[in-house]
Amino acid sequence: AQWQRDKCKADSLEVELKHAKRANDASCTTLQQKMADVHTFKAQKLKESLISLSDTYSTLADNMMAVSRAQKKLAELIPTNTVPITNAAYIHHSNTDDTQASFHILEKACEDLGVSVPCLPTQQNGLQN
Repeated sequence: AQWQRDKCKADSLEVELKHAKRANDASCTTLQQKMADVHTFKAQKLKESLISLSDTYSTLADNMMAVSRAQKKLAELIPTNTVPITNAAYIHHSNTDDTQASFHILEKACEDLGVSVPCLPTQQNGLQN
């Protein structure tokens, strides 16, 4: 009779063990799925971040090109010939033309950069570009 009770107890423990193994398998499957979901989420966020960073670098490069073009055009306005300082008419005429050209370059650069043109003191004094 003792061995029958032990056998019953062993059978009961075996059934419990099978239930525990099934529960463990189900938990492992759930864990693996959740880990896969986390890895997918992380990969998606990394991808979005890298694309955003690349877009930012492209925008920065475009803006730097616009600034560089404006800088070059402004540098080209610097006269390389020497003019006597006493020739005030030439200096005044040249400065006015250069200033107007500078304003046009500034307007183009601001347009390329998508920003408004600042109001400069020379413009406030009546100089039209």
